[in-house]
Amino acid sequence: MTKQVALRAFTQTDQAALERWASDTRASHYMARTQPSRKALLWQVIVVDGRDIGTIWIESCDHPAHASLGVLLGDTALMGQGIGRRAIQLALDQLAADHCLLAVTLNVRSTNMRAVKCYLGCGFRVCDRFVRTSATGSYEVLRMIKDLTVPSMSPLGRKRSVVTGCFRPIAAIDNGIGSMQQTQERLTSPPHASFNFVTVINI
Repeated sequence: MTKQVALRAFTQTDQAALERWASDTRASHYMARTQPSRKALLWQVIVVDGRDIGTIWIESCDHPAHASLGVLLGDTALMGQGIGRRAIQLALDQLAADHCLLAVTLNVRSTNMRAVKCYLGCGFRVCDRFVRTSATGSYEVLRMIKDLTVPSMSPLGRKRSVVTGCFRPIAAIDNGIGSMQQTQERLTSPPHASFNFVTVINI
């Protein structure tokens, strides 16, 4: 059955739901945090078929032309259905409408393969990996980045610049796509060993 995915502004009244989503999904086991820790450029609630099911945010970071992405889906029954990917697409579109940035980055545990697959599907690539230590032990983290200056395909079959929102004909697609895909495949191979965005996407 087709699901409608939309975003709405996160408000203080959503804080209790956020805590419940984090608890229900045991988010502390795979996320360092569940809300922005810096200035939020965008902070939204993910709505599926009219029901609030999680949150997504994009916040400032040390690089002035970059921002950091965070996503929390609070209903495990809805995971793996493309909802996170749709929410990220909506958030990036809203970000492009309000801010001019070169890239968005994120950190994800290397063992969270479902999330890694989602981010790769959204055009992120692995740019670094490091080990983080917490009270429960050490774990490997993948740093991923999405270049917002690389045009993406719109639902109408035209090439769109994520930063400007401008469209170009498909014929204008450059010849570098193949090499980009090869690079992504190489990077993803296992190692040795308050805004109010109302656009709706059906999935």
